[in-house]
Amino acid sequence: MYNLHILSVDGTGVTVPMDRINENKEYARVRTNKDCTRPAYQFHVSCIYDLINERYCDAYIEPFRTHSETHVFSVMLERKNFPQKALFIADRGYESYLLMAQIQHDGNYFLIRAREDFGQGSMIKGYPFPRDGTFDKTVTYNYTKTQNKRTKANPELYKRVATRNSPYFINKERPYVKMTLRFVMIVLPNGQKECLITNLPANKFPPETLKKLYCIRWKIETSFRLIKYSANLLEFHSKKIEFLQQEIWAKMIFYNFTTTITQHLRYKRDRGKYQYKPNMTNALQMCKDYLRNAKTPNDVEGHILMEMTPIRDGRSFKRDKSRHQSVFTTFRHN
Repeated sequence: MYNLHILSVDGTGVTVPMDRINENKEYARVRTNKDCTRPAYQFHVSCIYDLINERYCDAYIEPFRTHSETHVFSVMLERKNFPQKALFIADRGYESYLLMAQIQHDGNYFLIRAREDFGQGSMIKGYPFPRDGTFDKTVTYNYTKTQNKRTKANPELYKRVATRNSPYFINKERPYVKMTLRFVMIVLPNGQKECLITNLPANKFPPETLKKLYCIRWKIETSFRLIKYSANLLEFHSKKIEFLQQEIWAKMIFYNFTTTITQHLRYKRDRGKYQYKPNMTNALQMCKDYLRNAKTPNDVEGHILMEMTPIRDGRSFKRDKSRHQSVFTTFRHN
């Protein structure tokens, strides 16, 4: 798509059964539910996800209390366990000059959502953008941490930012870094605004195209739901940290195994009003049965194609933000 590998980066919390000992304190997360005072123990799993091939390219597991999504994303960018010439799509929380400079340094592209207001802490604060309506502005500044007469006298050329040193951005050897960014403010059908920051060229990627690209990002959220509940990621068989991490990696490899099979199935997509695709919950169960030697390869493909689900774009539902407890080994069934 667009001669780019469309990738997304995001993270999710995974509740795990742990013993209440001092060694596990950094994994503890105090619940806000007044009816439950027992702390929950969680890993934070950050992933780079291929939105077209629907599989995980890389992941990083860390304690929830000390996790940093921007730092982990930088680490995964350095590991380069993903196809090059990529477009990274990310939600709010990843709008960092350091990450943008690192992505551009490797010759890749980014499309990151930022806060749409001009309040304290917003990235678009201080830029000469209109406060009302939509806009599509490309700006070029010399970014620096230095404040002197030259930077004060030329605010149209220099922009002062508060950031740490980075080999890809500002450091002692390079106190000034020239970077071009494109800021796009769009309006959703419900009237809500979204601010997108990118380095994609405006002549090839108009605002409507950026809006469609950002909507594709939701596939990574769907993958988290499937791997947690359909692949039973939340039902663990151990309590030790190393074994818990092993189970998370195993479930991610199993998810990639299933999506690889469904991607290579041949079937008729157009069936009347909607296009259809394999039901992933059923596909995960069929592949699990195959790995347990309960089904042959032909049985797996046949049963997957028997349960298809329509593709109905544009639907939206209220997001369930309830925190789920871990399933203890006494009640596991997978």
